[in-house]
Parts: sequence; structure tokens; C-alpha cells
Amino acid sequence: MQRGSLPLALAHLDEAIRLDPTSALAHSQRARLHSYLGEWEAALSDWSQAIYWDPSPAHYYQRGVTYACGDYFDEAIADLSRSLEIEPQQPNVLYSRGNLLYALGEIKAALDDYERAFRLEADMNRIDLSDEYGLYGRGLAYWNMGDKATAFSDLQAALQVSRQHHNLALEQRVRRSLLQLSNPDSA
Repeated sequence: MQRGSLPLALAHLDEAIRLDPTSALAHSQRARLHSYLGEWEAALSDWSQAIYWDPSPAHYYQRGVTYACGDYFDEAIADLSRSLEIEPQQPNVLYSRGNLLYALGEIKAALDDYERAFRLEADMNRIDLSDEYGLYGRGLAYWNMGDKATAFSDLQAALQVSRQHHNLALEQRVRRSLLQLSNPDSA
């Protein structure tokens, strides 16, 4: 995957899962690859298998993000909430859930998630620069709150990381967001 040979990576992951169908790691990596390609249903299936074998907050977060990308907002919110139940100290999860709540018109709940995420980041004094979905979510959160300069910076970072990870689907979403942020008349 890191070398950009996504079909070869997919073939290796298929073989790994054939050899050990209980491998949460193999399912999660294949889900990530399907997500990068915009193959949401295949990604959701693999995230569900990863959760079955290892119900970690990271797996719930990733499946929640995948649900959101496939426009399954209720399921996405449920998974993001489950991730937060297991591990409450996750700013990226709060940004993502807040953005979904914002999109659904639940502004107060969204702002509560943003505020909590901002406090956690300040307390932890860090931003996860390797999580392109988290950076994207954080950028959208700042945009929703009217801070376009910080939103632009975070979206630029999300674009760079999604390119490094060969995340074609997210790269397209980030590009659209950057274009809209730069020129609001160009929806």
C-alpha cells in the first residue's frame, strides 16, 4: 500500500484473510484499502469483521468514518459514540461525530463535541498528524465554527496525508472542500 500498488496489496490481504479469517489486523487493513478506493460496502464488511475479532475503539472509529463516507449518518454516529464509550479521550472521533451532528442540524450537540475535542487537544497538547480523516474532520469543524484560516490549514494537511497514504477517495473529498472553502460560489 505504501508503494502505491493497491491491487497487489489487496491480493496479499485477500490471501492473509484466506489463511487466517480471524485476523482483525488483516480485515482492518483490507477495509482501509477498500476505503481508500471508495469501495464503501466492502470496507464496511471488513470493518465489521475486524470489530468482531477485536472490538477496539479504533475499529469502531474507522467503521464510523466509513459509514459517514457512504452517507449512513445514523450508523456512523452510533459507531463513533461506541468508540467514545470505550475510550473517551479521542478528539478526532469527537470532531467526526460533531461534523455529522452539524450536518444533521443538531448544532448544540455538534458544538458540544467540538468544545470537548478542543479541550482534549489542549490538555493533550497534540494533534494526530497521521490521521487524515481526523485532520479532515478537524478542518470541517473549524469551518463549521467560522475559522476559515485554521480550516484551510487542517484541510491542506489532510490532503497531504491522504496523498501519502494513497487515499484516493478522501483526497477527492478534501479537494472539493478546499475548492469550496476558497471559492464558496463554486459548489
